[in-house]
Amino acid sequence: MRKPNSFGPEPASPPAASSNGNAAGMSADAESLLQGLPWGVVVLDAHGSVLRLNEQAARWWGVRPQEVQCKPWGPATAGTLPADLLQALQAVTSSPARPDAAYFLPHHQEWITMTSAHQGDGWVVYWQDVTEREQAAQELLHVKDELARRATDNYATLYNSMDEGFCILEVLFDAAQHPVDYRFLDVNPAFEKHTGLRGAQGKTICELVPDIEPHWAAIYGRVALTGESTRLEEHSESMGRWFNLYAFSVGPRQNRHVGVLFADVTERKRTEEARRESDAHLRQAVGLAHLGICQWDYQTDLMRGNDERFLMLGLDPARAEITVAEAIALTHPDDRPAWAGIREQLEARGEFRADYRIVRPGDGAVRWLSEVGRVVEWQHDKPARIHSVLLDVTDSHEAAEALRQSEARYRSLFDNMEQGFCLLEQVATAPGAPTDYRYRAVNPAFERHSGLADATGRTIRELVPGVEPYIMAIFDEVATSGESRRFGGYVADLDRWVEVEAVAEAQPGHLAVLFSDVSARHRAEQTLRESEARAQAARAEAVQAQAAAEAQRQRLHRLVAEAPALIATLRAPTTSSSWPMRASAACSGAASWWAGPTARPRPI
Repeated sequence: MRKPNSFGPEPASPPAASSNGNAAGMSADAESLLQGLPWGVVVLDAHGSVLRLNEQAARWWGVRPQEVQCKPWGPATAGTLPADLLQALQAVTSSPARPDAAYFLPHHQEWITMTSAHQGDGWVVYWQDVTEREQAAQELLHVKDELARRATDNYATLYNSMDEGFCILEVLFDAAQHPVDYRFLDVNPAFEKHTGLRGAQGKTICELVPDIEPHWAAIYGRVALTGESTRLEEHSESMGRWFNLYAFSVGPRQNRHVGVLFADVTERKRTEEARRESDAHLRQAVGLAHLGICQWDYQTDLMRGNDERFLMLGLDPARAEITVAEAIALTHPDDRPAWAGIREQLEARGEFRADYRIVRPGDGAVRWLSEVGRVVEWQHDKPARIHSVLLDVTDSHEAAEALRQSEARYRSLFDNMEQGFCLLEQVATAPGAPTDYRYRAVNPAFERHSGLADATGRTIRELVPGVEPYIMAIFDEVATSGESRRFGGYVADLDRWVEVEAVAEAQPGHLAVLFSDVSARHRAEQTLRESEARAQAARAEAVQAQAAAEAQRQRLHRLVAEAPALIATLRAPTTSSSWPMRASAACSGAASWWAGPTARPRPI
């Protein structure tokens, strides 16, 4: 059966009913038009009795027209109309029907709307088929329900799996309407991870964290009262955490519910604080190290730098930027080709290192600068932005030059010094074995004084197996104590007398040794000592001989002095009794002169 067009124009007003309540006054054309209308038409008198209905209305009503015409309402006239539609039809005379409701006809599985209009002393009711519209609406509702279900499922999945914490709060106010606490009505699984609070649902924050800061209740209370959302980062001293949160009103304002989406950003804040401290330390280090910082726009050749960089170049820091051409103009003429090398390094490797001199425009001072840089942005395989660091290394260059000169002087001294010189390092030996030392370097005079060739890299015991133990003991003492020692002695394996000075170096176990071969001097001194001993013995013998001669001279002198008396004694007249006595005395005096340790027979 064809369904009427449910979205056609409103039906035209029906033909006027006759005053006696029948259709006798209707023309055949009007009757034909009434029956052919796609809408159902029911004509009622002022009391609500049915005067006429067309075929479409009769079909939907489920009756034949004569079964309901001029008959009171009741079960016999109800047909198949649903109760709600029948009730609405009965009420037309008291309140005109409006097409804002649809009625379902179970018998036909169709939907219709009803509109009524007062005409003459009766009412005309129009029923319009809206089945397609209602089916579309029902389908739309089904789709909406499905989408809502899926959205709910998606929300639940998101709610349970989201990394951020989420909760719904009920803000609690005191009698003066000041926020004093809040209760957790709902929390997601990530809530505990971000807050450290367990079993929070249904509890207040003051129950969970008694010393919570009051400003948290104030923040959520303001959102609950005003309905204005807020986004902020806030620190909770009592919880020891930083939170990044978004708070918004949930539901009717009078409920004072607040939703909070938040995350624990403590680690990020600590990282940021550490970065700030690091940046501060870096700025301090840059200041203390007097580093010039540069940002070089490679495409425009503009170089922007910090104050230190401009001060290094002898320029006013207020300039803030210079061109590469100006930087090249400040460079010492002999070093300007370095800039071409800088560009080659940047384009080939993305970084550069260069040392060059500048001539400061103010005082004409020549300064050595060292610069390193790296490309931080490329465009079309070409450098776009470069960051570099500039350091004044004039002092280092001067020190390096002084060191080179010092090394040259040292090398000249090392090569030309008369004494032997060597650098030793202590080497590991087997447990209980005596220590040994390796020659790290020897000067040309070393071989002349030691007689050892090709000593560098070899050890003392390797070259001199029978080296005297006291020498190695002195080396060990110097290496341990760090105090220099000067000593000398004979080295039997070398058959040389040496004088040695051992000095400890800064590195443990390292020695510097200066020595001389004094064998010739030692032998000369030995010969001299032997000659002196012989001369001393000769002198002693001569002195002894001289003393003996003097003693003999003294005895002769006394003999000569005593000789007259002796002679007189011998010549004097004698008696037989006195002569033996005088002769004995004279002989005793002569014998005392002649006797002595070195006496030898002398003629008188």
